[in-house]
Amino acid sequence: MILISRRFLIAMTTLPMLLIAVSGCMWLPPAAVTRADLGTSLQRFEQAYRKHPPTGDKVAEVNRAFDQATLAFFLGNFGEVIKGIEAAADMLRASATTDAQRVAASLKLRLTPSAGMAGSATPPTLRLTSMYEVVLSEDQEIELRLRVRDQAGLIVHEQPLRVMGSASTRIDLTANLELDPAKLTAQDYRLELIADGESFFLLRWPVTTESLTRLRAANTTRLEKLTASTPALEQALASTRARNALLLDPPGEDRVIEFITERSALATSVANEVERLEAEENPFLLRKGNYWRVFKRAGDEVPLRIYCPESLDLSKPVPLVVAFHGYGGDENLFPDGYGAGTILKLAEQQGFLLVCPLTYPFMNSPAVFDRLLEVIGYDYPIDLARVYLMGHSLGAACAASIAPRRADRIAGMCLFAGGGNLPDADTLPPTIVFLGGLDLVSPPSRSRPAVQRAIEKGLPVTLREKPDLGHTILVGESLGEGTAFLMERRLDSARRK
Repeated sequence: MILISRRFLIAMTTLPMLLIAVSGCMWLPPAAVTRADLGTSLQRFEQAYRKHPPTGDKVAEVNRAFDQATLAFFLGNFGEVIKGIEAAADMLRASATTDAQRVAASLKLRLTPSAGMAGSATPPTLRLTSMYEVVLSEDQEIELRLRVRDQAGLIVHEQPLRVMGSASTRIDLTANLELDPAKLTAQDYRLELIADGESFFLLRWPVTTESLTRLRAANTTRLEKLTASTPALEQALASTRARNALLLDPPGEDRVIEFITERSALATSVANEVERLEAEENPFLLRKGNYWRVFKRAGDEVPLRIYCPESLDLSKPVPLVVAFHGYGGDENLFPDGYGAGTILKLAEQQGFLLVCPLTYPFMNSPAVFDRLLEVIGYDYPIDLARVYLMGHSLGAACAASIAPRRADRIAGMCLFAGGGNLPDADTLPPTIVFLGGLDLVSPPSRSRPAVQRAIEKGLPVTLREKPDLGHTILVGESLGEGTAFLMERRLDSARRK
């Protein structure tokens, strides 16, 4: 998510100790608050921001509030981060947030078992718990509604849930999901909480015709028998094995991809991939759509999100954008987080292949980038004159460290809330840098001088400052301009090797 100095991090980590000493008490959630919860909250906020974009003074107010929440991320208290994100989301509503909506925003839901079986006679058990403290002026019963939608968006079930709000709300409610499992079909359902007309997305619930555990085990047995006859099939086999490992019940919550994966759809896809691999076919060759995989390198496997637009003509070489997320994030941030998937729409509109890897293996390592290009080239016809880098915060530093050492491969670069290492380069591709004037995490007063030194040095750098935007919202608001800048660039033959 963010890039921050070690000195600032040390100073900030002393803050909670002081607060605890002063307050003399702690509020603890009934169940652990996880990275998966944080990812859900971020998605809800970004979707609300796109649906109800702030105007006037509200733009700065929302950005400040979100950046305050981002700073809390370094304290390791995900509940407080989510509380801050939801407070920023409150500012986007046209009317005042009600007590019921404040309570609903603070809740997480888990089902046991986490995956359903079509035709089962046993409904799952639900557990609704608080992620952070909500203080109400008086004790009151809060009426909520749990809603289940199918893939088409149709409501298939709704039931009331009543919880108690108080001066220090701490909810831990267990109940049955009063839905007739016999009426369910194999698909991924969407569960949401309704409070005073406002919807709060909770989780996806997969329903399958067979146990995910048995499906994963059966696939594993078949995959263990396979060997790869080509480098492309070796990569495909590694990816299918990694994707099969996501068929978990329950899913893990520290790796966001395990939690957000639509497991019913994934089960069908992996079964098809195994069949094709058994026939020595590459199931990822020219694959369209939005999917997760890995690329194998010496010693480990690096996770990726890939988006190949349905409209992209793969009969000819296509542009490639490689996007690096910020500190604390993962490969899902660009496609699911920043701007609520804005970059996917831009890929469709502007016609490029998008690859979003986990950033950390690429830090100061152009060789890993070389390997990524090689592996993506097994499956897609890449236009080697139109390969672009993009990065946010730590990801911006990563991109800016790779570009000078691969100037013969990079046609353009787009950086958000970064650029401090640009003056170190002797050569750069055309680069655009976006800085948020209200950035509390990486203030422009630190980044701007470095970017200006790069410009004065004669490097092809363009600076765009957004005075009312902060560290993270900056990305979603600037992606359109940034990708348009990239698509206008092409690596000339003199620079290509």
